[in-house]
Amino acid sequence: MVLKDLDFLGPSSQKVLAEIEQVRAPTMTVLINQMERRGWVQRRPDPKDARSYKVTITARGTKQLRATGRVLRTRLERELGALAIGDMGTLAAGLAEMALGLVKRAARR
Repeated sequence: MVLKDLDFLGPSSQKVLAEIEQVRAPTMTVLINQMERRGWVQRRPDPKDARSYKVTITARGTKQLRATGRVLRTRLERELGALAIGDMGTLAAGLAEMALGLVKRAARR
């Protein structure tokens, strides 16, 4: 999800990424370190604050994000393809209720 966030938001601070993912800063540090070792992200100095840095997704990270997306879509298509039509209606109703709950929660923040 961090790669998806970086792809969507662009360069971001570790603090912002931790807030989005709802993890503590040390946890985000570990994640960023792991992704940096894999070549998926890199740290760049923040032009507005020389004491901090921004995390950016690399071309390799974007490639990994796209590959992971394809795998997830394939699996989801396979799983949903096995559902009966009545089950699809139940799933759609559940997703609509979940989306409404998320919107309400976001509005309270």
